[in-house]
Amino acid sequence: MRMCVRLPLTLAYFLVAPLGCATVGTNAGITLHIVNETCGKGQCAPLQVLGFPGNQPSILGRPWTLDLGVIATPEACLVLPSRASFSVAHAGSGSEETYHWSIQEPLSLGTGVPGESGAAIGPSTWPFVPARQAGWSVALPSGKLVSAAVPCVH
Repeated sequence: MRMCVRLPLTLAYFLVAPLGCATVGTNAGITLHIVNETCGKGQCAPLQVLGFPGNQPSILGRPWTLDLGVIATPEACLVLPSRASFSVAHAGSGSEETYHWSIQEPLSLGTGVPGESGAAIGPSTWPFVPARQAGWSVALPSGKLVSAAVPCVH
């Protein structure tokens, strides 16, 4: 799957608008059990669960994220992709940089509101390396530690 966003970047006196495109690989089979902390009295606020690779491009604007899914239930089981890449094409120079992430590298999690641009969002958890365990668990949006867990059923 390939997703592209235009990111504003001010460099010296020039305004450059890089185009960022993310490509997500197949599922790795590594699961992420999410507890939705917004639930109360039978109602849950929907949360867009995002992954933030540790190798973020040093550009201004929205960070590179992996859209892991939207949950609107008290608990959910998501499956992490095995790899992803993000390309930044700089409009002024025409140069392109590609950043790669895989399950052997750090990932942090954060949440957003489904349908919003997410320009102000960022990671809320400490980084973890998905390949170190077959299953992980975290309570969002306030959880800081992603803990090793028995793989959940998705």
